[in-house]
This record gives sequence, structure tokens and C-alpha cells, in this order.
Amino acid sequence: MPVQRIPRYEMLLSKILSLTAIAHPDYPYVQQALSLVRSIAVEGTLSLLPHLRTMRLFDCYHIWSKLGHSFNHEIICCSQ
Repeated sequence: MPVQRIPRYEMLLSKILSLTAIAHPDYPYVQQALSLVRSIAVEGTLSLLPHLRTMRLFDCYHIWSKLGHSFNHEIICCSQ
């Protein structure tokens, strides 16, 4: 999946940065690339949080249903 590549890019750029001399002309560019990849990773994680919360809610709903309890279906709403 493309989303899995972002952490790999972060690891690769971190390794490249650690092996690049500070005086090397490419050092600031590698540093900037690593910073951008990290910000993309954080942004991607934050955008997934509402979806992950909804998935946890559905998991709770299924467990509750398997235990034989009824559930108010109006409580689960993806827009909230």
C-alpha cells in the first residue's frame, strides 16, 4: 500500500541524513526532505483518527451484540 511507503521513506531519509556529513552540500536538502516526510506522516495519521474511532465503535457494537444485548442504532453515526 502507498501509505506504508511513508514510514519507509522516513527511515531511509533518516539513515541517509545520519550518513551525510553536515558540511556536505546535500545535507540541508536531505534534512528538508525528512522534515516534509515527517509532516506528511503526522498529517496522514491525524486524518485517519476519525475513521479509527468509528471502527472501534463498530467493534464495540459487534461485541455488545454477540453478548445478546440490544443497541440503539441511532447512536452510531459516521458524521459525528
